[in-house]
Amino acid sequence: MKDFLKQNGEAILFLPLSLFQNDGANSSFRAYRSGEVNFRLATIFDFNDIDVFSINSLWIMPFDQESKNLLPYFRNENGHWKKYDAKPLFHETDPLSIMRVDESHRFDKIEPIVIKKESAPRQGVNSCGANEVFFFGKLEVINTDFVLVSNKHSGEIFLPAKFIFPLLTSEAFTTENPTPSKWVLMPYQHNGKPLEWSEIQQYPELMRYLETNKDILQRRKGLMLHAKLRHGYWWAMLGIGKYSYFPYKVVWEAYGKTKFNPTIFHGNWQANKSLQAFIPVRTFAEAQRIQAELAAPRIEDFLRSFRMEGTMNWAQPGKLKKLIRYADDALTDADCK
Repeated sequence: MKDFLKQNGEAILFLPLSLFQNDGANSSFRAYRSGEVNFRLATIFDFNDIDVFSINSLWIMPFDQESKNLLPYFRNENGHWKKYDAKPLFHETDPLSIMRVDESHRFDKIEPIVIKKESAPRQGVNSCGANEVFFFGKLEVINTDFVLVSNKHSGEIFLPAKFIFPLLTSEAFTTENPTPSKWVLMPYQHNGKPLEWSEIQQYPELMRYLETNKDILQRRKGLMLHAKLRHGYWWAMLGIGKYSYFPYKVVWEAYGKTKFNPTIFHGNWQANKSLQAFIPVRTFAEAQRIQAELAAPRIEDFLRSFRMEGTMNWAQPGKLKKLIRYADDALTDADCK
């Protein structure tokens, strides 16, 4: 934009739609600024299900102008271009919500869901590419201390029961009293920190199992994981914290779905990396309140406004955080005194 456009020039580009509708690093792009130069997003054409160079949006952007909040958004639907309005709802770098032209103000007064900071939306446990080490498809209870678990990679293994937890699958959201069909090994303390090696040595079966898979665990990739590996925690995972051990979780399927179905799970259930996301809470009453607020139609309408249903970004924690206000941030008069 800065190097190849004249003053007040106009660029017409094919780009991935994810630049406008995903969280994370894409938000810095949505500042629409290159050095000292601003550029303005003027129009988006969303090709939807038409494959155009494996990229699904064309956008027109004038050079050296401030970006406007509301912009025309044309979406191909059954061979015709249908016009919508698009805008970030809460912050200028938020993902774009896509709404009918006559509904462009429908979310202007949306009320936030108030929770404690410790209950911030989270992704599930992430093995960082070592599911064959940490995930199991069968479990047999031997006694109060040990279970026999197995998978295709490891065969049958005796492990301490206190580090084995039921792992949520899609079937758990379709029945009132779900039973586990997968389990996950979490060699962690309940404060969310990985066990020290001296602690692991107190459980010989666990120690031998981890040592058997040491090469696999040390070869894992990822910037955040490498910070743990450099400190010697080669058995560490991501997506585990103190919140993982809260007694209640309000969980929803965050990947590839078209319906938003927040569900309360009690006990040791663990969400599975990007497949599910959850809000951890300490009491059933709080879980009920949050579940009821999340189940309100306005929440699913908000998620659908991103036109990301059925994709990996359907309802990831970053999307829901836009609707969250943390009670810890609001000081009362008594706090001020």
